[in-house]
Amino acid sequence: SRPSAEEPTPALAILVRYSCFAAMSVKPIREHTGKSLLHKWLGEYSGGKHTYANPGVLVTPDVLDKTKGQTWDTILEANPWLKDQKVVAKPDQLIKRRGK
Repeated sequence: SRPSAEEPTPALAILVRYSCFAAMSVKPIREHTGKSLLHKWLGEYSGGKHTYANPGVLVTPDVLDKTKGQTWDTILEANPWLKDQKVVAKPDQLIKRRGK
């Protein structure tokens, strides 16, 4: 069920967490973050009519630095499906506001 008008929706709470409404249209968002938000909230807000089952993994440059916490092994442990499925690797894009 949807929250009442007085209660902020979970998606709204996430948007507020990442930026304020006044600057929302000018703040870029990473493609991976946008897809993660779709995966998390699309089913709930469409009443189960729509789903977004496109798994993704964000691999940062920290994976190349052995002193950082992220390694290829920790990525594989957190995402075991990477061992079984074909994947497409591409750089993460910043999605900016549309031109007027």
